[in-house]
Amino acid sequence: MAELRGCEGVITIFKQIYETLQEYEKQTDAMSNADLETLQQALFVRNELIAKLEELRQQAEGVMELEMPEERQLLNDLTHGSYVSVPLDEQHKELQLIQRNVTVIKQRIVDKDKVISEQFKSQHMDSRRELEQLKMTRQKIGYYNSAVVGRATGQSLNKNL
Repeated sequence: MAELRGCEGVITIFKQIYETLQEYEKQTDAMSNADLETLQQALFVRNELIAKLEELRQQAEGVMELEMPEERQLLNDLTHGSYVSVPLDEQHKELQLIQRNVTVIKQRIVDKDKVISEQFKSQHMDSRRELEQLKMTRQKIGYYNSAVVGRATGQSLNKNL
């Protein structure tokens, strides 16, 4: 890839960040009400996407670092969603729009992650209850087996006479 520079370079990187977040959101959607194997695959892919996002973030910081101080500060403010009081040209407006889209998709992902987390907690509690029920059932079966064996025929009473 050609060397990325200036606002155009940051825009290119932020578009890649947005596309990566869209893929991350798809993986998050796949996790909702999924079986264990699907969950594991989605988590694996999501972890790879997180690593890619970190790499893209570092690339963006590197591109901004090469700029003059005023432009660097403007790009930094725009990429962090901070208020900017100076008039923006078309490129900077495009970067601002992409950053807003990134913020929106990140919030959607956070909201979906909360829902999935609650589903996992609920499934975990249900599984624990089922295990406790199975444990109690096994104890009852063991009790009945021990009470029935050898006593149902009355043989132990005859031996004591």
